[in-house]
Amino acid sequence: MVGHRYWGRGEKTKYQLSDGEVERLMVLREQWAANAKDSLSDWMAHDPVTLKIHENGHLFVVASPVPQRDRMWLPLLGGDDWRDVLRRLVSETSHGAGGFVPDIPNDLYNFGTTPDGWSWHSYTIFGERAEGEQSTDREDRGLLLEVCENGPLRLWCGRATMQINERLYVFDSAVLGLTARMITLARSVGRAGGFFGSWDFGVGVTGLKNARLYVPQGFNTGPLYSQALYTGTTRAATSEIEAGAGPILGRLLGRLMRAIGGDQMPSIKAQLQPGQP
Repeated sequence: MVGHRYWGRGEKTKYQLSDGEVERLMVLREQWAANAKDSLSDWMAHDPVTLKIHENGHLFVVASPVPQRDRMWLPLLGGDDWRDVLRRLVSETSHGAGGFVPDIPNDLYNFGTTPDGWSWHSYTIFGERAEGEQSTDREDRGLLLEVCENGPLRLWCGRATMQINERLYVFDSAVLGLTARMITLARSVGRAGGFFGSWDFGVGVTGLKNARLYVPQGFNTGPLYSQALYTGTTRAATSEIEAGAGPILGRLLGRLMRAIGGDQMPSIKAQLQPGQP
């Protein structure tokens, strides 16, 4: 709005929006906000490991351009070299969480196409073994990264929480690190695909009931998380994403970290600062 008037941009010039156009755009904005939660819920409903064999909590991350459009990334990934393009885009991602397993791209092995687009995934979950076969590394190293043709980027990880010596821990390095990867992947995909609008991000973590923060170097007596599920959503403009993932990461996962005492850990606090990663 400028001078109490709303302006839109046409192909060559700007123009004043009518009251009806402003109202329509405001309704669309509300729909886009609702779609962020809907997209996350839909992705969480497609957990590749059934509830009967869960040992860990799982991480779900969705990044959706606003607005999405049909065949949005087809010019970027529709060629025969799409595997090389996806590998390059993922290799440009970053995080400040230190080392952890599984991480991308190191623990991604097999490329494939999906009903929605293109994927790069770990062998342990998506290889030749049937899902019902028992294996200690099936969830611990399970990863799925998907770029949907119509816009969304989606990630699943099978190691958000884990049992160690009969205690349940939040694997904060993977939760924060992989979410930061997806924020920076949105930056890379947007640049490569010529998209400079806003992104809706959603994060979900399952299997949290009675989990505590994981501190590898010592015994942690921090607070237990009292609920089984955590979700967080936020919207960020491309300019904010370009400035660094830290504040976006804080809006998505800061509430979870505070609940388990992560806000007292210098290594976690640093990841949520402006400019990081």
